[in-house]
Amino acid sequence: MDELHADLRPIDRFLRAELTGSTLADNLRRVADAQYRAALAAHDTTGEIDELRQTIADADAKINRYRATLDAGGDPALIAGWISEATALKRGAQARLGLTEAPPQRMTSDQLDTIADAFNDLFRLLRDADPRDKAELYSRIGLRLTYQPGPETMIAEVVTPANSRVFAWCPRHNTTDTHTVIAARCVALE
Repeated sequence: MDELHADLRPIDRFLRAELTGSTLADNLRRVADAQYRAALAAHDTTGEIDELRQTIADADAKINRYRATLDAGGDPALIAGWISEATALKRGAQARLGLTEAPPQRMTSDQLDTIADAFNDLFRLLRDADPRDKAELYSRIGLRLTYQPGPETMIAEVVTPANSRVFAWCPRHNTTDTHTVIAARCVALE
């Protein structure tokens, strides 16, 4: 058990350094900014807003013509079906327009601080956690450790699916540890 704990301490220190304090805040801001830029670039790239507005205008024009036809003595049952169909198209376009027109929003500093605080709380809990519990958590986040006995180094990688990729971590080297984490990085699985 103590051997496992000794092997995880450098990992714990590395993760604490990367996922707490100002480093975490900087990483969160970079990730949030990248997500915002991607969402903004994707926002209405197809001209959908103009198409939806045109659909609404066309439906309004049809409804007005159908009413005029009804006033001129047209078949009420037939015209009611036409009006119902045009109204359904209009409502669908209005609903979609409400979702599409709102541009993406940046995460606020308060939101990012809340996330950072949650990570800080997690690492406070992990500091004194049972090594088996840490191992379970590290397994769940996709942490893969590769020990190299010659130089007594440990390579730590977080392996995740590409669609849920986490931070890319820079190499760190601390020769005072018995088992040094020389690099930690993310590997995205396609």
